[in-house]
Amino acid sequence: MSKLRWPLLVIYVLVLTGLFARPIALREYQDSRAVWIWVGLAVFYVVSQVLFIVALGRSDAVIPLRARRLLLSVVIAGLLMALLTGTLVGAVVEVLGAPVSDRLLVGTIAAAWGVWTLVLFVACRRLDRLRTGRRLFAWLLTTSVLQLMVTLTCHLVARGQTSESAGLLSLAGAFAGTFVLLWSVGPGIALLFWSRARSQPLTECPQCGCDLRERPGRFCPRCGSQVFRKKTRPDNGTCSARAAAV
Repeated sequence: MSKLRWPLLVIYVLVLTGLFARPIALREYQDSRAVWIWVGLAVFYVVSQVLFIVALGRSDAVIPLRARRLLLSVVIAGLLMALLTGTLVGAVVEVLGAPVSDRLLVGTIAAAWGVWTLVLFVACRRLDRLRTGRRLFAWLLTTSVLQLMVTLTCHLVARGQTSESAGLLSLAGAFAGTFVLLWSVGPGIALLFWSRARSQPLTECPQCGCDLRERPGRFCPRCGSQVFRKKTRPDNGTCSARAAAV
């Protein structure tokens, strides 16, 4: 799968360019407000992904992340999870026929943001960068798929209602689910690059900068931090000798 990381990255960039560039480029057929909404979504999409990936630190260290770096990543992931939660609640309430106010929707998203940030921080506080990225990616991808399935079902049911605004909240929920699903693909592709980098040996300690090229081991001789070292495989001669001995 790691061999496909570059083709997947190119396809991902092309898809995002088509999704965001087309509605922005066709501004003469839209009002200015719609154009600025698409611009804001594109900026948030790119900036949040960059901050999420950069905050996780170096890919070749297996020591737990520092709290500041981890907090930024889980705050971004928590916001996306809260968006899924709030729009899911709005879609379900819409199907039940109860009125949904803007305050209820915003309050649900804000409360879910705090809860999800805390949950994700506790779940990832003792993990390294690669495992943290994998866990957050799995949560975002799984939740967005489930939310998208539920909101699309709610939208089909809500369309049969007589209200003029019937189906709008569930449609917004489906859009949010699609947005988060596409967003999670970016960190998923980054995981392929991280896995590749992690298979390479370290040349220096990520904590104190100590030279590790002549000091093999899983711990830094200067500061004692755990570091990743590539496990060497025995050559063919060694394997043949062991096979003959057996």
